[in-house]
Amino acid sequence: MPDYSRVMFIRHKGKEILQLDFSKCKYEEFLVEVEKARGIVTEQAPKSLLILKIVQDFNFNKEITRSMKEFATHNLPFVKAAAVVGVTGLKKIIYDAIERLTGSEFRYFNDVDTAKDWLAEQ
Repeated sequence: MPDYSRVMFIRHKGKEILQLDFSKCKYEEFLVEVEKARGIVTEQAPKSLLILKIVQDFNFNKEITRSMKEFATHNLPFVKAAAVVGVTGLKKIIYDAIERLTGSEFRYFNDVDTAKDWLAEQ
């Protein structure tokens, strides 16, 4: 387990953003962190949440893809905007499929700072 929280609120340009840092996350840890995030998301007002997901150096498999789809479906009523950092190659195909299946909308970024700037403007 990391010595920092993977799920936490951060402030950027006066806006509160829920940061989900799944970089280099192992499957078992991912499941724990998603459940933690699910509880936080549920406490938010509808369409109020700005979410930053960081998935660099994070390997997807069938179970993780299913969990991400379920998580996106759960979050839909609460999310105002969602940015994802680290989506390339196969991850892009998976995220595109999750968007189509859940009705979620993700904005993709190459770096965290640009993603946070975009979220702060929403």
